[in-house]
Amino acid sequence: MLAAIMLGAIAVVAPLDQDTTFAVDPGMRLDVRNDEGEIIVRTWDRNEVRVRADLSWRAVFDIERASNTIRVRGRGWDDDDVRYLLTVPASMALELGGSETDVTVEGSNGEVSIDVSDGDVIIRGGAGRVSARTNDGEIRAEQVDGRIRLFTMDGDITLDRATGDIEVETTDGAIDLIDIEAANLSATTVDGDIWFDGVLSPRGSYLLQAHDGDVTVHIPEDTDARVRLALYDGDFSSDFELTFPSWPRGRRVEFTMGDGGAEFEIETFDGDIVLRRRR
Repeated sequence: MLAAIMLGAIAVVAPLDQDTTFAVDPGMRLDVRNDEGEIIVRTWDRNEVRVRADLSWRAVFDIERASNTIRVRGRGWDDDDVRYLLTVPASMALELGGSETDVTVEGSNGEVSIDVSDGDVIIRGGAGRVSARTNDGEIRAEQVDGRIRLFTMDGDITLDRATGDIEVETTDGAIDLIDIEAANLSATTVDGDIWFDGVLSPRGSYLLQAHDGDVTVHIPEDTDARVRLALYDGDFSSDFELTFPSWPRGRRVEFTMGDGGAEFEIETFDGDIVLRRRR
């Protein structure tokens, strides 16, 4: 089985049972599409891309260089899983996608964009713009920094050790936000719990919104925030000594922590809200 590697106008043919490695210029992007199987991307400190792939005998495998982008494509198979394992420069921007495809990115310090229809996503590292979307699958991202966007229709989202502007959304799943230092944050779920552990910026805006689920918040003792709670069918409990009127009709209340500053809105229709001191 042979792979066609199109670098500019030059075609190089290499056996797929061997590693394929080629030099790339700094600032180039990697665009990989796999409609059924898996994409795994790891990094190193070389200006080279290494591509390995497990393909069936019916598949054709192409690597094409166009302008500032390296494109990796497989075609010609039917109901056969394809597994790509790529090693790239750590700063290389990544655009990865497919239909029924799991995606893993490890060690990136560049932009990461992932869009799959059905599959799980794991991101360890990433900076600048980090986005992941899957209609049916879980998303886990760790040690990311920048403009972060995570979306799934059916699955849980876990974001661990993240900074920047953060937006996460799931329709049917839980959201876990761990060790977060966001400038601004929006986290919404229709059917699932939200867990937040982090620090609020005095000038930040934060929204935690669930329809059918509990919202648990761990923030520091010295948090400065204007807090708005909306609670319809559930209870509120807090480790903090808070002063506000009894719950009014409609179950909405506002209060200030410290000197105010951050805008913090917490809402659930059918669930509890729990406010805890961060340890």
